[in-house]
Amino acid sequence: MKDLRKEQASFGAPIKDYIQFKSFSWLYNQLFETVIAESPALKEKAYRIRYEVLCEEFGYEEAARHANKLERDIYDDRAKHCLLIHKRSGEAIGTVRLVMPNSEDLHNSFPLQEIFSGSRLRDEHIINNMCEISKLCILKKFRTRCGDERSPLGGVHDQDQETFIDKSSKRIARRIIPFAPIGLIKSCFDVAIANGYTQGCVLLEVPLIESFERLGIICQRIGPVIDLVNQRQPIIIDFFTSVNNMRVKQKAVWEMMTNNGILHDRIMALKTKSLA
Repeated sequence: MKDLRKEQASFGAPIKDYIQFKSFSWLYNQLFETVIAESPALKEKAYRIRYEVLCEEFGYEEAARHANKLERDIYDDRAKHCLLIHKRSGEAIGTVRLVMPNSEDLHNSFPLQEIFSGSRLRDEHIINNMCEISKLCILKKFRTRCGDERSPLGGVHDQDQETFIDKSSKRIARRIIPFAPIGLIKSCFDVAIANGYTQGCVLLEVPLIESFERLGIICQRIGPVIDLVNQRQPIIIDFFTSVNNMRVKQKAVWEMMTNNGILHDRIMALKTKSLA
């Protein structure tokens, strides 16, 4: 029998084994794209995905509190919402939000501050340069592998097999690495940097912390494990140190996450500005 915890920890398992004909970045762009949900209609799609995954499937939130089947809370009005789009179907299949600091009351900026009051989340300088990443989830039908049922993010290993036709009409079929969840993480980096934030705080499921680290993302644990519906731990992700680490340890992921270095340059410029 497979060890599901080990299965979950394989988020960044040897990427080179999966790349045979095209780059990881190329393959991702054939499958998915992310959009910022700015219109009421797109935001409703995000809230509906959250309801289906977080309320109905996992029971993390009370379904009875959301009679319209849209999972929302008081932080959504101060957040940027991203949707992951499956290109072939045009369907929105995942979502994540980034909650921005509350300029009027920095100590009441993030949901995480309601349950954890560590020193890093009381430092106003840090809070001003940080957003909170939360509500990461992907629809169940796109989490079809063994172990995916343990996390709303899922996909800590291969997605389903996809077939591509390259320019020479040569058929390419393979098991592919977790494009969907990495796509949502990529959107977090993109949106955070575009809005001037160098760090993100996350209350992350414990098995997923190691999975993030296997991708090259540096997760600084800032507090103890918290037993909620499941065990989670508060972490801070520094975007600058993470992309530098990816470039060394997971070049294929780095290429996708930074659009072949474009986002890396933006992060470096933002980091330089913040230190000036």
